Parts: sequence; C-alpha cells; structure tokens
Amino acid sequence: MHGDRTLGGTPSLFGDAIIVFLLLNEGRRRFVMWVYGAPREDSGLLTVSSVGPLIEGLHTGVRVIAAAAVPSFAATAMGGAAVKEAAHGLAGTWSRTAPAFGSLIVFAFAARWLVPGLRASFHDAREGVHEVEIEAREFLEFVGGGKAASANERW
Repeated sequence: MHGDRTLGGTPSLFGDAIIVFLLLNEGRRRFVMWVYGAPREDSGLLTVSSVGPLIEGLHTGVRVIAAAAVPSFAATAMGGAAVKEAAHGLAGTWSRTAPAFGSLIVFAFAARWLVPGLRASFHDAREGVHEVEIEAREFLEFVGGGKAASANERW
C-alpha cells in the first residue's frame, strides 16, 4: 500500500500506538471510577496514589522470594533424582513412558515454591489498595463536604 498510510510502516504503527494508549487510559479511568466511585477528574490523582502501595506490595513479595536459600547444583541434581524416582514409585510404571511426566513434577514444585511469595505480594497489594480507597473516600468527603458514593450508588 503506497501513499500517506503504509501497511506496517511508521505512520500506521504510530497511529496504532496512540489508539492503544487512549484505550488503556480510558480503561484506567473507568476502573478508578468503578473502584472508588470518584469523578473522572480525580482519576489521575487516585491512580498515582494507588500505584505506590501496589509497588510496595510487589516489592515485599520479591523480597520474600529472594530470601529463600539457593541450594548447590549437586544438591539440586540429587534432590531432583530422588524426587523423580519417588514420583515414579508412587505413580506406577506408566509414568516412566509418559513424555511430560518430569515437566509435570518440575511445574508442581515450582508452583509450590512460588505460591507463598505471590500470595504475600497479592495480600500486601490488596491491603494497600484498601488503604488508598479509605484515604480517597476521606479526601472526597473532605473536599465534597458530604459523603462519598458507596459501592451500591456507583452503578
């Protein structure tokens, strides 16, 4: 395609990026209006004040994951072999011919190792969002001189 709009060219890519940005921004505003019941004009301030506790919660989750001790390669190999043989012993003879049985075991252990850190991270983020919501309601009550919209009055 020739002319002022080229297929896959820079003008088309730039225009697509603008459209994606505008759609994401509108989604953010609607989400803030839905969660906090705040007017559209306050969505920027509430977004900025919500990001801080969210990042702090994620950082806490990363610290929990990073605090775990890292075993040596030899210990990991011996543990992996022991776990594989134990799993084959429990599962039976079919597990030795299953093509993805080892991947299943690795995935199960990785999920078991990551879940506590992720759970702590999501819990901290949820607490942070709850604190921001309380502060936003207090702010709206102070500015508006009245009561902020409750969850039932939003829709």
